[in-house]
Amino acid sequence: MPGLLSIKGIVLAGLKQAQKLICAEGCGDGIDPLFRIMTPEGDYLLSMPIADDTREHAHQTQLLSKFMAVKAAQVFTVAGQLTDPDAVYCFGASHERQAAAFAMIERAPFRLGGVEWLAPEEIADEILTLLPRGKVALDASSLAELDAYFGAHGKFPAVRLGDKAV
Repeated sequence: MPGLLSIKGIVLAGLKQAQKLICAEGCGDGIDPLFRIMTPEGDYLLSMPIADDTREHAHQTQLLSKFMAVKAAQVFTVAGQLTDPDAVYCFGASHERQAAAFAMIERAPFRLGGVEWLAPEEIADEILTLLPRGKVALDASSLAELDAYFGAHGKFPAVRLGDKAV
């Protein structure tokens, strides 16, 4: 999994996927953040709008981190679209490395700019702390809440990609 591609390669693949989605959605109308969670049992993909409300945003962040803990995530990416600046982005992290890339969006005519990379110290701590370290004990109530959010019939179902896809 992480050994097959470097973290920069994984982030670049996520950025390209987000760019394709933006073009497919009407050349830049916007996409929800797309999370790719790489685990020993395979990769999971989920799309979830991030809440504007601070409490709900914190709750979503906790749930994502718990989901990654349950799945023993080793690497994750989050890709999406910013409005200010008008850009597509992808952040990725493993326990050892992190990377972030973005490409500006030009509107008239529609065009995606070249890939630019952030320095590691420019990556928000909130992104880096999503990937849990160590084991996390969850009670039945927490597991039920994860299923309600990310289960097959949940609010934001996590779809398992093929066997160990990268």
